[in-house]
Amino acid sequence: MIRAADPLAPDPGFSTETWRLIRRKARRLLRRPGFRASDRDDLEQQFALAVWSGLERFDPAVGREGALVTTILRRTAASLIRQRLALRRRAVSLPLCDPEEDDDEAAYLAYDDGHEQAVDTRHDVTAMIEKLPPDLRAIADQLKRASVSEAARNLKISRATICRKISELRARFGVALN
Repeated sequence: MIRAADPLAPDPGFSTETWRLIRRKARRLLRRPGFRASDRDDLEQQFALAVWSGLERFDPAVGREGALVTTILRRTAASLIRQRLALRRRAVSLPLCDPEEDDDEAAYLAYDDGHEQAVDTRHDVTAMIEKLPPDLRAIADQLKRASVSEAARNLKISRATICRKISELRARFGVALN
């Protein structure tokens, strides 16, 4: 189970091999987009916590400790990657509402250098929606605040029809924004 303490290991409860695996997994994760070198200590700590929790359920009769640690690290890394991707998606996901309706938010975003491009894109999208034919404009307006199913119900058209129209919207936006 948990071996004798390694004097160089940050936590005396793990074996040297376990710390080597934790550090290696953290280094590998730092190579991925969305992670910075400054995240290393936090990643090692999260991996150590996951391993510590998992080792409580370790049964030497069922398997090897190294295999369990490797599996725990792989699953924890996958979970951290999913979390980072979700954070990045939420960070760039701005509502398509008219900036004039949301004066406070638009003003805040306009002065924040990190969001200028997003604000410009939002203005471009708003202008593009205004130029759409009435049926596509109604769908685009519904999709600002509703799911595809809700938009179909609100507009009293089938989901298949709205999905075809969404494909047409994507094609128009792709051409206009590129």
